[in-house]
Formats: sequence, C-alpha cells, structure tokens
Amino acid sequence: PLLSSPSSFITGGALCGGIGLPNEALSQRLTRETSLLQAELDSLLLLLARPATEQRYRAFCGALWGFYAPLEQRLRGVGGLAQTLGEQPQRSRTELLELDLAEMGMNVPELELLACKKLPALPDEAHALGACHVLEACALGHRHLQRYLSHMLPSLSERASHFLSCYGERTEERWAAFAGQL
Repeated sequence: PLLSSPSSFITGGALCGGIGLPNEALSQRLTRETSLLQAELDSLLLLLARPATEQRYRAFCGALWGFYAPLEQRLRGVGGLAQTLGEQPQRSRTELLELDLAEMGMNVPELELLACKKLPALPDEAHALGACHVLEACALGHRHLQRYLSHMLPSLSERASHFLSCYGERTEERWAAFAGQL
C-alpha cells in the first residue's frame, strides 16, 4: 500500500536499517552501533511531511546533499575501503542529488552552505564500513519514498528522483552484494 506520509515508516528504522544481513550477529551489531546515524538520516523525512511540495522535496534533497557530500568525500579517503568494496560506480549518491537539485533550480555553490559539519568519525576501515552500511540500508527505503513522491508529485518525480531511484530494480540485489562483501 502507498504510504500516507514518509514519516509513517520512520518507526523501527524502516528507512535506514531493519533489513538483516546474512550474518545476523553482524547485522544486529551494525544496526546497534550505527543507530544514531540512522536516526539522523530518518529525521530528514519530516521535511517531506504533508503537504508534499517541490519546496519541501528540494529542502529534503538539500539536507541529504549536506550530509552525503562531505561523508562520501571522507569515505573516499579511508585506506583499503575501495579494495574491500570493489568497484561500485553507483555507490556515490552526491552526484545524483546534485542532478535532482539542479532540476529544481539549486546549484552546487548554493549547496556548499548546507554541508554538514558534524560527521561520524571514520578512523579506520571498520568504521567506514559501518557508515556504508547505513547508506546502503537507506537505499532500500528510497524505493518507498520514490513511490510516495510519484503519487504526490508525479511531474517532479519524473524529472528529479535520480537519488531515490539510484539502483532501480536492482536495489535488493545491490543490498545482497554489499552484505556479502561485509
């Protein structure tokens, strides 16, 4: 069924997390140890509360960009992470958010003002993998947001949902591949 609002699936970590990994002990530990990051990303859903408007969706994407851009930059600097995860060209979401925001009239210089200053510490590859776990788990919830957006704002969804549909029909396949790499 179509969501009545995006905030209706914040409970229980439905946007970020809530999906088990093959190794359940690892899944539980990652969920527990990344819960604050997951909650922070889930809180952004309130920007899409009814009534859904282009302005609210732009604010949502801008807030996500402010988090993803500096975090992805920091992840690129973690030694060994790229080798562990292998080639994942679609993993970077910053460019997809920039495409969506450009469709709504925002450009990168404006976005620089939104950059998050308080990011999770990534002192080693294990912490970086935890952050990647949260980002990949969130991608699972994006398909629900995409469905909500396409129902509430169909013309906007058609032109500015690159981020929400980053993996398309391959979302669960990509999650399984990521879980296998962990």
